[in-house]
Amino acid sequence: MNAFYQNLSALRALRIFILIGVLSFILIAKVSSQNTVGVLTNSESVSEGYNLFFPFNQEKVFLIDNDGQLIHYWNDTNDYIPGTSVYLLENGNLVRSKSTNTKTSDPIYAPGAGAFVDVVTWEGEILSSFSLSTENARLHHDIEPMPNGNILLVIWEKFSIEDAVEAGRDPDNLPQEFILSEMIYEWDPVADEIVWEWHAWNHLIQDKYSDKDNYGNVSVQNGKIDLNYDEHDGHPDWLHINSIDYNPVLDQIAVSVPYFNEFWIIDHSTTTAQAKTSNGGNAGRGGEILYRFGNDKTYLSAPNEQYLYFQHDVHWLDEYAEEGDEEYGKILLFNNQMPDTSSIGMLVTTIDGNTFNYLDPTSNPADLILETYSHPNKPAEAYSDGLSNVQLLENDNILMFSGRYGYGYELNEQGEIVWEYRIPFRYGQTVAQGDTLAQNENITFKMNRYATDYAAFEGKDLTPKGLLEELDFEDDDEEEDVTALTDSQEIDGINIFPNPFDNVFYIETQNLQTDFELFSIDGKLVYQGSLKKFNTEKIKTTQLKKGIYILKSGSKTIKLLKN
Repeated sequence: MNAFYQNLSALRALRIFILIGVLSFILIAKVSSQNTVGVLTNSESVSEGYNLFFPFNQEKVFLIDNDGQLIHYWNDTNDYIPGTSVYLLENGNLVRSKSTNTKTSDPIYAPGAGAFVDVVTWEGEILSSFSLSTENARLHHDIEPMPNGNILLVIWEKFSIEDAVEAGRDPDNLPQEFILSEMIYEWDPVADEIVWEWHAWNHLIQDKYSDKDNYGNVSVQNGKIDLNYDEHDGHPDWLHINSIDYNPVLDQIAVSVPYFNEFWIIDHSTTTAQAKTSNGGNAGRGGEILYRFGNDKTYLSAPNEQYLYFQHDVHWLDEYAEEGDEEYGKILLFNNQMPDTSSIGMLVTTIDGNTFNYLDPTSNPADLILETYSHPNKPAEAYSDGLSNVQLLENDNILMFSGRYGYGYELNEQGEIVWEYRIPFRYGQTVAQGDTLAQNENITFKMNRYATDYAAFEGKDLTPKGLLEELDFEDDDEEEDVTALTDSQEIDGINIFPNPFDNVFYIETQNLQTDFELFSIDGKLVYQGSLKKFNTEKIKTTQLKKGIYILKSGSKTIKLLKN
């Protein structure tokens, strides 16, 4: 009888233990489901590591763990904002691309504009810095640290209407009377020297004007760039390279060219002189395009179906993979603007596993797409028409990041979400748990995860310092640089008042008729209009969030603040 009661008591205790466990799980799930920022999902099958990101509209780079705890951050003065990529090196140094917070007023401006690249210690000391933002050239978008310590830089190169027409550009496709081409510099930060260059302008072709430069058969010479291919109504930012990656095994560079909806691979083994030509280097083709994929109507008169749509983050799956390795020649990318209004990750193969030669991208191109990755239940929330990245993690999970929503999610091999994180910033300021963030409010270019055994972390203090959404960084910040904010502002006969403003401001003109544009601090065009002479224009801004805005009219700009 005693044994019976003992067994009964043990059974009751087991039931109570199970009930407590179930209730605890329900409570944890409920708390998680109520989160609106920070960690939204975190399961045991997550790939362990630390997440690095550089939110727009502020100056700090953050490193957090998978619980959303701040591990480390790199500060800067609030004169600077992302410009846009950031990477952590194995030696613990940070490579950071940044711009001034008045970047829209610089001589060359388009989304993704940068101006500086810094190499920064773990403690925040700037070891070396490269700057380029002039009338004729400007850093932008991505950078690529190389194994030799050098850094590849993506740079706009400006050409006048006269240069563009002589090169064979259709003059009707030059509404702003200049064009921005692309060049790549290899910068040695120790010697502070440019040691290698590649210029897209050296590899043009056009078939419209036989009396101009670069005339030829576009379809035959597919290693060259059709100067008259255009799907953006002559926008000066003709190519808009937004990512760059280096493969030391192949000694080649991959770039994403979203305005062509392609990625290109070029030879880095050339000299700078050879890179200007169609000869030299390991491939014997100089600086010509060795391989291109995604949209072959850029060079074929009878193209295949288009496969890439304003893609970002084109990179080799494993840049150290050798011939015979499964990852050899495979490219991973974030395909932003799919026709069904979704954003997906995509794995593409480029090299024949038997011959180790590049595959023909025009023969059954769909067969080159090996895998796709997408959000299993909230595709609209994961959609991002720009920015963003995708990463293969240590445990073969996939980390997807939607830049417009500052939203990262990790997929296991079954395509299930095992981790979610929403960056807790609104226009550069932290928000509390419970706040709901809309598109573009926490815009961030990329999120990259570094495994816990990454060499950069050896000997570093990795103590969690609190949830990012609960921390206050005001003591670290200098007073916000909102220069010359008075009750009214005047530039070239235009009077703007009040400044700062609430939901409306006025533009009063004198003997002047002009156009104007209003940009958010991250460079997004939020309003544009035309002004008549001797008139007062009322500008309603109820749809705009609080923060700093840049009004541009002609060559003049002014900084405005919405309360």
